[in-house]
Amino acid sequence: MLETFFRNSSLSFRARAPERDAELMEMQVNNVASALHHAEREIEAQKDGLKRRLDAVIMRAAVIGGNDIDETLTRDAADAAVLTASDAEIARAEARLKMLEKQLSNFKTLVATLHSLFPDFKTSALG
Repeated sequence: MLETFFRNSSLSFRARAPERDAELMEMQVNNVASALHHAEREIEAQKDGLKRRLDAVIMRAAVIGGNDIDETLTRDAADAAVLTASDAEIARAEARLKMLEKQLSNFKTLVATLHSLFPDFKTSALG
């Protein structure tokens, strides 16, 4: 029985061809690069949208706030409340922008690391 097992050529082990291994590795590296590129684009879109909304809030606050020296003395309560709320929103938006910048920087570092770890692979997403 053991003789039959060792003589049967259909049971022999064969490793994958090196070319197929390289293709698989390139596909895997491209998948990772694509995911990182997608994450970078999403962060950029979030930053752009938040920046536009922040600029609009700042512009509205500037209009309500006015530019006269005694403007704060004559401002009604409703405008003062809007300005106070705007200040809080501006602070949160600026903190979020800083966080997005840090995340974007981290993803750029990951892309550079991927590129340095796999220099032989030309990935479409890495550029």
